[in-house]
Amino acid sequence: MALAAALMAPVSMQADSWQKTVTNASEFKTAFKAVGAGNAGETYEIICDWDASDEQSVGKLKPTLTKGKLIIRSNETNFDKMPQLVIALEWSADASEKAEEGQGMSLIFENMNLKGSGSYLVDHRRVIYADTIALRHCDIHGQTRSILRLDGDKGAVTDGEGNKLTAADYLVRAIDVKECRIHGTAQVSGDNWSVFRTFMPVLTFDVYDNMFYDMPYTKSLWETRTPGDEATVMNFHNNLVLLGENKNVASTGFIALMAADKLAAGSQIYMNNNIFMGPKKGVHTLVNDTSSYSATKVTNLAYGVVVANNNLVDTESYMPLDELNDSVLAALNTTLVGAETTKTLADFPEFSWETGATFQEPENDLYFIANSNAWKTAGVDANLDGHTYLGPSIAYVEQFPIPAALNIKVNGPEYITYSLSPEKAKYYVGDEVSVKFNDHNSAYRTLNSFTGWSDDASLTNPNRTLTLAAENNLTANFEAVVTNAVSVIDFSKITGSLNLDSYDADIYVGDYKTVVTMMVADTTNGAQAPFNYVLATSADRNFQSRAAKFGEDDSELQIPIISRRSPAVAHQAGQVNYAVFTLTSKDLDNIKFSCFVGSDNFIFKKQLLDYSVDGGQTWTNFASAEFTDETIRDAKFGDVDGKLFGWLELAGTLPAEANNKEALQIRVISDPSSEALVNLAAGNIDVAANDNFEYIGQVLITADITNGISDVTMNSDKTFNANAPVYNLMGMKIQKAQKGLYIQNGKKYIVK
Repeated sequence: MALAAALMAPVSMQADSWQKTVTNASEFKTAFKAVGAGNAGETYEIICDWDASDEQSVGKLKPTLTKGKLIIRSNETNFDKMPQLVIALEWSADASEKAEEGQGMSLIFENMNLKGSGSYLVDHRRVIYADTIALRHCDIHGQTRSILRLDGDKGAVTDGEGNKLTAADYLVRAIDVKECRIHGTAQVSGDNWSVFRTFMPVLTFDVYDNMFYDMPYTKSLWETRTPGDEATVMNFHNNLVLLGENKNVASTGFIALMAADKLAAGSQIYMNNNIFMGPKKGVHTLVNDTSSYSATKVTNLAYGVVVANNNLVDTESYMPLDELNDSVLAALNTTLVGAETTKTLADFPEFSWETGATFQEPENDLYFIANSNAWKTAGVDANLDGHTYLGPSIAYVEQFPIPAALNIKVNGPEYITYSLSPEKAKYYVGDEVSVKFNDHNSAYRTLNSFTGWSDDASLTNPNRTLTLAAENNLTANFEAVVTNAVSVIDFSKITGSLNLDSYDADIYVGDYKTVVTMMVADTTNGAQAPFNYVLATSADRNFQSRAAKFGEDDSELQIPIISRRSPAVAHQAGQVNYAVFTLTSKDLDNIKFSCFVGSDNFIFKKQLLDYSVDGGQTWTNFASAEFTDETIRDAKFGDVDGKLFGWLELAGTLPAEANNKEALQIRVISDPSSEALVNLAAGNIDVAANDNFEYIGQVLITADITNGISDVTMNSDKTFNANAPVYNLMGMKIQKAQKGLYIQNGKKYIVK
């Protein structure tokens, strides 16, 4: 028993290792922060579990991990069903000293659809001693520059005298890239970056079974700069390289593995069963009118050994390997072994760029290869690992997908829109496509109701996932609930934190497009109160927006907002910033205004609605509301107890004086003489010294559009002339220049 306890003790010391399943961006960031600096020997595993149609963005994160292993993965192996994660990692901490073997940092991505939120997926301009950086079975795209930028030679020091670390003190022991689809990187003209930029020593670089395509400006797959003390070994096998359109390439041209003399002497590159070709029919890596390079090369390794067996090289796009040895590698003191086994397109007379011949659709960057293709059995098992095909296993399919036609119509209010995910130029039978509607409804406001799909009227939610057949003709049916809306501002076009000059209505009828602006108490010039009110025109004027509030609520309860942020010096003087909604009220009657207000910071209890018909010279109050126990609730802010104020509806009907004006203005403003409501979880708030943050969301303006039309009870046999010009008023088609009674959708209108 004592022996057993002793053997089990080391396991118990690993208790800090953990595995967390996350279902959205917020949970991901919480788990990510829990990693911290990392401890040697520990593993932190973040498992992403959300629908592939739901793109979750965590933005740019700054890891401090210097030891331990961080794994970011999903359990989904189907590329089209992998969770979409928008992310960029930018390291913020150096490894303080060379780690013991096996104790360095490791970063691993597996089974993820990774989209760049910046120039790089991994940007590490720090000193590290890493065990492994791995990308396994991922779809990676969207970086402006590189996927990996490892610039550990930027100059970190080990002592107070500024002495740089040696190459032995900062290196990556292994980079592992396997079964990935890598595309849509190096997309900016003039930014001719490499896909993998390792400006620090790397001992082993394994690149197996990957597809590289659609990178028109990249200058290389791999570029390195800082030789290590030990030789580097690169294993580059069974890859499909379709790069080098080079619309505006660097003067060096395109070199797939651009090692040059930046590796330790004796470094080796092993290449087996790869396909190197131009990216599509008629486009070759040598075609470029703005650069002076003479040939596109597979590699230019110096002072090393290149072993190349059974590679397929499109010699119209790339320099043949035997010529590479004669004109390039020999001059660089590099030995080339196996070039005589190179295959060219002449060895495969059945090759064709035509759609469905060799590749699925090269013009659409779909480079699937049929299992029946001769390439499937043309490889050699040089590594004794069962790879006897050319190119990557993930490119081969039993048969090419069959195109599917997808046509979705909306029967209902014209403002209802939808999006498809994944969004593709072309879909195929068996594809799963998620349809997501923006019906402009929320938990607080219902403008319309969904009444069913044409193929299944029993569905109660318009959002659905379709498995496509050859023909897909579907109609989503909606009915208007609010039939007299003239302007709706739900801020649905706001996707992040912004500073805005103004915001236009998301939905409006005819000429009734409401515009919201912010008036702020101008305290910038140090004048004494009362302050002049000026139009917010810049960030320091505090007209700010947020994509969602409150983060402490479930996602369906969050709404986009604009913020009235009043400086302390203003509200202490009895003035607060306010939002102004401007629209014409010509031909409007019975005008009603409604919005929701709230805060998770500091807000005044009484909220007011005023109107002006003289350009804001005078304001008249027409409604107010106060926060009550029902609109103030407890909430958790991390581990801290706090308060949420709202959402409180602020609504009222304007008097007849507001009708038929060229410009009607409605303002949302608080009463700074009312009680200050403070969320203590937001910090040590002093109402005399802190700005207040009052949010507005979900604005609805309704009215009766008169325009010579009024309700009647009955009578008349006047018919509707379908050939006459018509007005479309609130969904009703009304003839121009004719009089009489019209009955539509159960409503009666008489044109006078």
